[in-house]
Amino acid sequence: MRVNPFRPGSIAAPGYFAGRFSEMRALDQGLYQTKNGNPWHFLIHGEAGIGKSSLLLAADWTANGQIPTMDEELILNFATINVSLEPNTSYIDLIGKIGKGLSAQLNAREKLKSLLKTGWEFLSRWDVMGVSYNTQANQTNSANLLDELADTFVSANSRLAN
Repeated sequence: MRVNPFRPGSIAAPGYFAGRFSEMRALDQGLYQTKNGNPWHFLIHGEAGIGKSSLLLAADWTANGQIPTMDEELILNFATINVSLEPNTSYIDLIGKIGKGLSAQLNAREKLKSLLKTGWEFLSRWDVMGVSYNTQANQTNSANLLDELADTFVSANSRLAN
């Protein structure tokens, strides 16, 4: 006999997540469709303690690339935010919470991107014992290369952090 990992007031981590494979596949399908320009919407409802929050945590981890999708083992890179709703939350409060969450996500990504660009600018100008490297000589591709490198580091950093 197995113990139910879902308890009211606590969330089961995806490693302990069981019995929701069809729901996870549906959420993965929705994320995949959204990634490809066809956004899906969903609603999760049910009795207390049946694993709704745990299901949303697993969907969040899948969406932001902490765990791969179930079927195709894709690593996604959505910016996700978590918003808590109380009975007295107004539409204005909700919009404010969503705005704060999105702003925090964008600021975190931009700070890392800016830091990586600064590091790359330093690394792209060096001179050791008469041998030098300078991106100014190939400036037409350097801006694109710099953006690609920063995006690669941002992606690698989020994977390593997880």
